Amino acid sequence: MLDLPVIEERAAERVLKKLIASNLRNSFREVFVDINLASNRFYPDWEKWWDTYPPPAQPDIDLLMVGHRYNLWAIEIKYIKIEKDGKTNYPYYAGLDQALALLKFGFSGVSLWHCFDAEIPLAKIKSYVKSLNSLLWSDKIFGHLPPIKYESLLVDKVEGHIKLKTFNTDFSMSERIPLGYGYQNPVCETDEAKKINDFLRRVLRIPSPT
Repeated sequence: MLDLPVIEERAAERVLKKLIASNLRNSFREVFVDINLASNRFYPDWEKWWDTYPPPAQPDIDLLMVGHRYNLWAIEIKYIKIEKDGKTNYPYYAGLDQALALLKFGFSGVSLWHCFDAEIPLAKIKSYVKSLNSLLWSDKIFGHLPPIKYESLLVDKVEGHIKLKTFNTDFSMSERIPLGYGYQNPVCETDEAKKINDFLRRVLRIPSPT
């Protein structure tokens, strides 16, 4: 169980990323948060890295983890909560587009984590989780194994702190936090994916895999 201080709603997603990252560092050599390749820090080098027009430096990388053998993993995180009008701030497929786009960065695997605020009715959470899983596990779309590993978590505020727990397949709660490893990336061996992966290693000073 991850014990987090209560945070302002506007900054909740950003702070959740940082605090989840601090927890994941026990399982990885390093965890980077909010990597924006289109920023002034990275984009000038990104433009020089390509002989012709560079591909879009998108999306942002919420969490980038370096495994013990220096392979790279990524997580897209969405904090789903109730707005003032009673509706949720994201649809059930929130973050799937970014997670799929991250596959082109050459990560060994990419995960999508939905972190549901405890104010959301459980029936709504079940609807979101089941709808996204039925999409990801559709043989007609992705085949036997989806390219994105999906995790659903609960963000519960208790006595001035936030308790982050994981939903099991039967929607019982677990105090474990997912490790962050995704399924095998089906496009990591393409030329573009290898080139972007090499770029990430150079600018973040990450050694090549052993």
